[in-house]
Amino acid sequence: MLSSIDLGPSQLELLQGIAFELSQISGVVAVVLGGSHARGSARPDSDLDIGIYYGPRSEYSKIYGRRWST
Repeated sequence: MLSSIDLGPSQLELLQGIAFELSQISGVVAVVLGGSHARGSARPDSDLDIGIYYGPRSEYSKIYGRRWST
């Protein structure tokens, strides 16, 4: 999926490395690209914005999680 995003080789390598390392953490269920790169409006000086999703039973949800009512 990252091949459809316009990233330079060093940015792509960095992002893949970060995503891999984060995926090894227990409870992490997804790592996503956000911001201007995800929107396709990045400039050469744009940073990489990532989001980390974790499961509801993860230790991180107890610390940082929010409960949403449906």
